Amino acid sequence: MRLSQIIAVLLLSLSGSLYAQDFGIELVDDTENILPKREQAILMNRLLKSKQEIVLPQVMRETEIDMWIVSRDEGHLYITLQESDKEGLISDRFSYLVFFDKGEREGIERIGCGDRDLAEIIKARNPKQIAVNSAGRRSGSGTFRGSQETELKQAIGEELASRIVNAGILTNRWLGTCTDEQMSVFKVVLRLAHEIIAEAYSNKVVIPDVTTTDDLNWWIRQRYADLGIGTHDHPTITIQRSKEEREKYDDDDEYFRIFDERFVDDPSPRCGLNIIIRRGDIIFCDTGIKYLGLYTDTQQAAYVLKEGETDVPEGIKEARRQVIRFQDILGEEMKEGRDGNEAGVAAVKRAAQEGIKAKLYSHSLAYYVMRYGMLGGIFSDEARFAGSGMSGSGRGGRGGRDNPIRCNTLFALEMDVEYDVPEWNGQRLVLFSETGMAFTKRGMEFPGGRETEWYVIK
Repeated sequence: MRLSQIIAVLLLSLSGSLYAQDFGIELVDDTENILPKREQAILMNRLLKSKQEIVLPQVMRETEIDMWIVSRDEGHLYITLQESDKEGLISDRFSYLVFFDKGEREGIERIGCGDRDLAEIIKARNPKQIAVNSAGRRSGSGTFRGSQETELKQAIGEELASRIVNAGILTNRWLGTCTDEQMSVFKVVLRLAHEIIAEAYSNKVVIPDVTTTDDLNWWIRQRYADLGIGTHDHPTITIQRSKEEREKYDDDDEYFRIFDERFVDDPSPRCGLNIIIRRGDIIFCDTGIKYLGLYTDTQQAAYVLKEGETDVPEGIKEARRQVIRFQDILGEEMKEGRDGNEAGVAAVKRAAQEGIKAKLYSHSLAYYVMRYGMLGGIFSDEARFAGSGMSGSGRGGRGGRDNPIRCNTLFALEMDVEYDVPEWNGQRLVLFSETGMAFTKRGMEFPGGRETEWYVIK
């Protein structure tokens, strides 16, 4: 399928049913339609140009900032705002990019300049608010460093200097807000990630009592490489197993105790041990891909049937139903403009009232850009998180000081439910789930579907 066909399909989907909801994971052979690298670059830069035209004026006006100054030292942020040719080639790199809002009729003026011209550009336009990212210990870079900020304030005068404000909220909203086209592409990227996991969770890949966790881990990593798509980490495969089944094998019981005693803050025992996948096991993966400028971060689970079983035990199915119910509760609590952590706390409390022991540590999803210099150097390929986070404890979540839930933003809905499984003699199962989720005018949606049924390995 050529680029023009891909774009036509994506645009067509905007006018119809964009998201698959409540039908499980949607699989449509996206692995057969992966674009060549050059066409990926063209599409990514087309999407980024559209974002510059649509989202930039939107977020500047939301935050009431009419001038934004971004330094070349700001790396990823600078690259997302720089102009390029259709394949991502950046010809000119200025010391500063200045964006000035001339109003809805004239739009955003873009100016590239050096140190000598910056003060005159500011004075000539007389902005009401001048947004800059000051360098700090955490970021390591910003528009101004040390004496530079002092020198600029002196050059523009006390009155204009008093209008300088921190660009943190503006930056977060610029990076975290997607266009409708990016939201449509997100559906394709999620489906691709799900398709690879579905293939991994099959007897094509897993042979019970033979395949190990490392075998499965590396199979996923190799599949990414074979398809020509990137990943932001090495896949993690873990297992939960009933104590009754553990007694049959020689595996180190410490591996499983991390789930029994909920040592989730110390992943080293479960991540550092390679064990054989047995019948009756629950397999978890934690992995993500990077494709077409977007990332996924996904945790899904599969059940390995024991001899004589034809279906997943009812108690384990109930744990899945509780995960789905908690997701639905969270969706009911998510409202545009509401603080993400506030929504998360409310959802956990409501779940507890229904007898569901849920934990929430959802975060925004990163996106990346791939752009190039005249000599072929890659300017930026890094992940950048922005948007709002949602924590069931009321703490954490990527979003910082600006944490309202906003439309056209992407999340990894990361959570877990603890459930005492009757078929495991009341032993606790911690059912982890991490699902690509979007928040739109319609509320919480799952562009690539979500797990409503168990993957079953026979």
